[in-house]
Amino acid sequence: MIESEETEKVYCLITDLIDIAAFPALIIAEEYYQHWKIENTLNELKVHLN
Repeated sequence: MIESEETEKVYCLITDLIDIAAFPALIIAEEYYQHWKIENTLNELKVHLN
């Protein structure tokens, strides 16, 4: 579970990164969540504010 905006959300993330020592599932899920927040922000800038 990832805590965001004072709520907990459950995510399912499929990846080919199989080394759990180098890529813990929680870290991957948190980074993926942050990645899409950035992507959505960039989309807003490009599409709606251009």
